[in-house]
Amino acid sequence: MVKRVVLARGAALPSSTGLGRAHHAIESLLQSALVPGWSKVTTLEHSILHFAPSRLLTRWRKHPDFVSAAMEGSEADLLHITDQEQAHLVPEDCEVPVVVTVHDLFHLRPREIKAGDIRVPVGNQRPGLFRRRDLKRLKAGLERADLLICISEMTKRDVERMFPGKPTALVRHQIDLDYWDPEGNPRSRDLLAEHDDDSKCLLVTVGSDEPRKRLDFVRDVITSLPEEVAQDIHMLHIGSEVELSDEQLVAALQHA
Repeated sequence: MVKRVVLARGAALPSSTGLGRAHHAIESLLQSALVPGWSKVTTLEHSILHFAPSRLLTRWRKHPDFVSAAMEGSEADLLHITDQEQAHLVPEDCEVPVVVTVHDLFHLRPREIKAGDIRVPVGNQRPGLFRRRDLKRLKAGLERADLLICISEMTKRDVERMFPGKPTALVRHQIDLDYWDPEGNPRSRDLLAEHDDDSKCLLVTVGSDEPRKRLDFVRDVITSLPEEVAQDIHMLHIGSEVELSDEQLVAALQHA
């Protein structure tokens, strides 16, 4: 018998963003019937809002109320919240089991890591008032969840330390090897024309410009190279400086 799952997240982030891509990957697997025994009923989300008070009101009140109301009397077998930044959406006393995918706990459990002779902050060490209240809601939501799905062993260890006794599962991100294969599914470097100089060696970084990504260190390394070497390098910071389409991202990684 096929079981039914409702997916939930906050703003409908595009797949060009990190959390947006992770959500779309889960949605795609369910829609393609690649998760045996499960099918997607619907996705509970809202449009991207740009007015700060509206964002806060929607995040803290309107959307959680919408998710709770949608699950009352629902015939779904499971509610899956696809990233920990939306854990506040876990309804209180939900009629169906709720799982949350946890990518990391860097913001709930900030720390510093040693990298050579310096210490690198991981997560915001001093969040502002509204963010502190937001984090409190996220932690409470994670505590209400029935199961926390972790994408890595490290994340699973962090979750088990912060939420002792909470059921956890390790489910790593899946990668469609055929899609990224430079031989079986090649993409032209011309797709990057607006961001690229194909006469140079292409180096890429992927992700945000958070201190833990150490992009400043990468820049320092490039500038410390001999001038004739540095001039032959084109650096493309994907996510932190430029946004690429799916096709452009494939091309960038294939030609880097």
